[in-house]
Amino acid sequence: MPLRSDELSYFRTQALARLFAQHEEIVRLREITADTTRVIRLPPPRTTVIGTCS
Repeated sequence: MPLRSDELSYFRTQALARLFAQHEEIVRLREITADTTRVIRLPPPRTTVIGTCS
């Protein structure tokens, strides 16, 4: 049974609200850890692929 337009709109609104809340939490945590020397920053991920992905 396909979703109705209002159900899709509600789902989209909820998904965007959750993404925004997660983003805000990440920003808040980054601000907290910016002044802390006990937090070890991880190096950026490698951009080269080692081996095959298949």
